[in-house]
Amino acid sequence: MLRPISIRVNIFTNFIMVIGLIAVSLIGMQYYFSQKLAMSATHKSFVQTARQVTQHIQARDAVAKNMIHLTQFYPELTLSPTDTRHRETIRRFTANMQRYIHIYAMYVGYPNGDFFEVANMESAAVLHAHFKAPPKTRWTIIKIFNSSQGRVRQFEYLDDALKLISTRSEPSEYLANKRPWYKQAHQSDNVIRTDPYLFSNLQQNGVTFAKVIDGSQ
Repeated sequence: MLRPISIRVNIFTNFIMVIGLIAVSLIGMQYYFSQKLAMSATHKSFVQTARQVTQHIQARDAVAKNMIHLTQFYPELTLSPTDTRHRETIRRFTANMQRYIHIYAMYVGYPNGDFFEVANMESAAVLHAHFKAPPKTRWTIIKIFNSSQGRVRQFEYLDDALKLISTRSEPSEYLANKRPWYKQAHQSDNVIRTDPYLFSNLQQNGVTFAKVIDGSQ
């Protein structure tokens, strides 16, 4: 004959089962809500970080655009790259880059393809080797123009006091008026910002802000 399970055992067994189910349910719910809270915290952290990055980029963009707007009124900018009066341009460009250290270089492109650049040698460690600059070089002036020997790229290496250390030249086929930033600037009346691209000098990605100088070609 089969022995019936006593009510006490049955109730106790059911009680154990209920406790077990509640415990499992609670553990499961705790895991579920912990996961939800973690995901929510991660999402909030991501949104906050993204917002901070966006604000940082927008702040830098605003600085660059304001600088371009002010720079366009420098009277020496339309001078030939080889004009000695560019000493004032150099002084102004270096002052701007000392204030905003994230700027790698400031430069001018000309309708005939000529080019004038002031590069901040402290913006990247690779620049001294790339430009073959002397150890104490703080700024490198790059001028690209047509000479009696053909098209050349001329380097002038300056120290902290903007005193000339040395110069050198090499052949060049570079034409500023063929560069994307130059063409894009001529398609707008405002300051343009290029998409990120690889800076060959730095081997790092960056962007260029540019604007056509009012009254120029």
